[in-house]
Amino acid sequence: MNPVLNLLCLFVLLVPLLWQLRRDFVKGLAYAVFLCVSVSTVLRVALPGALPQLTIFRLILLLLFFFWLKERRLGRFTSRVPFSGLFWFWAIANLVSLVFTDITFSRSLKRYLDFVLEFWGFYVIATTAIENRADAMRILRAAVMGLGVVALLAFIEKYTHFNPVNLLAPSDEEVQFSSGVTATYQHRILLGTGLAMGLPLALVFARLALTPRAKIAYWCLAILMAAGCYFAQSRGPWLGVALACSALLLLGTWQTRKGLGWILGLVLLVVILRPGVYASLVNSVKVTADANNFKGGTFRYRLELWQVAWTAIAESPLRLLFGYGLGSGLEKELEWNLSFRTRSQEITSWDNHYAYDLFQTGVVGLAAKLAVYLAIGITIFRAQRQSDASDRDVLAAVLGSVLVLIFMMSNVLVFTKQLNFLFGTLAAVAFAFRLPRAELVPVEEQGPEPELTCADAGDSFRGAPARP
Repeated sequence: MNPVLNLLCLFVLLVPLLWQLRRDFVKGLAYAVFLCVSVSTVLRVALPGALPQLTIFRLILLLLFFFWLKERRLGRFTSRVPFSGLFWFWAIANLVSLVFTDITFSRSLKRYLDFVLEFWGFYVIATTAIENRADAMRILRAAVMGLGVVALLAFIEKYTHFNPVNLLAPSDEEVQFSSGVTATYQHRILLGTGLAMGLPLALVFARLALTPRAKIAYWCLAILMAAGCYFAQSRGPWLGVALACSALLLLGTWQTRKGLGWILGLVLLVVILRPGVYASLVNSVKVTADANNFKGGTFRYRLELWQVAWTAIAESPLRLLFGYGLGSGLEKELEWNLSFRTRSQEITSWDNHYAYDLFQTGVVGLAAKLAVYLAIGITIFRAQRQSDASDRDVLAAVLGSVLVLIFMMSNVLVFTKQLNFLFGTLAAVAFAFRLPRAELVPVEEQGPEPELTCADAGDSFRGAPARP
C-alpha cells in the first residue's frame, strides 16, 4: 500500500464533501451517499495498536454528524426518526453480545462500530435530513450514479484485468478481496448484489428522464449494472434481479411494465436464437439440485448453516439468547459433519448472513435485526401502494432493491459496508415519499430542464424541482 497515495485520495474525495456540506447539507448528503456506495474500504487513516481505523466511511460520517448537529442547532432536522424503538432494541441486543463476546474484544468492538453504530448513525441523519421528494430524488440519483461508477470500474477490470483498488489495499487481514471482478467491493458476489440493487433504480430513472441525454445516460448505467451482475459469476445476483424486476412488473405503472415486457421479449428471443443459453440455464438448475456437484453442494451448505448456528448456540442459555459476539466467525473454530457428504468440515465460510447473525448475536439479536429489516420493507410496500402514479415506479424500484438485499443475505455474508449504506439510503428515501405533497411545484412553474451531471442528474423529473 502507498500511504501517500491513500491520503491523497482521501483528500481529493473528502474536501468536496466538506465544501458541499457548508453550502447545502442535502447536497452534501447526496455526495456522501455517492461516496458511500462506490468507494472502497481500503481508503483509511491507519491508527496505532488495536484502535479502530479511520476508514473513509467513518470520516464521512464524522463530517455528516458535525454539520447535522449544526443544522439541528438552527432548528432543522428535528423530525422523528422512524422505528427508533426497533433500532434501540437491535443496538442493545448487539451490545449485550459484545459484552459477553467469546472472541477478542477489540475485534468484536470493531464489528459493532462497523455494522451497528455506523449504520444506525447514517440512518438517523438520512431519515431526518431528507424532508421532501425533491431531496429524496436527489439522494436516490446520487446512489444510482455511485453504483454506475462501480459498474464502470467492474467493466474496465473485466477487460483490462486492472483494479486500481489493488494499489491502495493494505496488507492487514481486515481487508481481503476475493478472486474475480470486484471493483471497489470486497467480493465478486457482493459486487453483483450492489449492482442488482441498482439495476431497477436505473431502469426507472431511464423511463422517467425527460431529456434524451439523461435517458441515454441512465440506460447506459443500467446496461453496465447488468454486465456487472454477469461478471459476478454467481446465480444469486441474477435471482435478485429477477426478484426486483418482478416487483416492478407487479407494482409499477403500465409504462414500466411495457418497457420491462420489451426487455423480457428480447431476452426470450436471445434464448430461442441461442440454444446454448437455454442449455446453460437448464444445466444451472440441475447442478443446483445435485448435492454431489460443487454448486449444488454450496446450495445445501447455505441451508445447513442454520443447523450449525443453532447447534453451537444451544450449548448454553447465554449463547442461545445473545450468541458468541460480533465477528465470532472469524476466530471461533467449528467442526461439522455435512449431512449431504460423508465428511467433516471446518466452518470457515458463513454464506448465509441470517444464520451467521444467529450464531454471533443469538435468537434475540437475529429477531431484532429481522424486525428492523421487515418493518422497513413493509413500510416501503405500504408507501408504494398508497402513492399516486408519479411516485409508484420509484417506490416499486426502491422496494425491489431492498428485496434484493433481503434475499441475498440468505446466501452470502454481507460484510461490505457499501450495501448497508445503500439500504439505509433506500429506507430514508422511501420515508420521505410518505410526507405531504405540499412542497411540489407544478410542472409549468418549473424552470428549464437541467442537464444530467454527477451533481444534478435526475432533477429533470416532474414534480421534483431542484432544492434551492
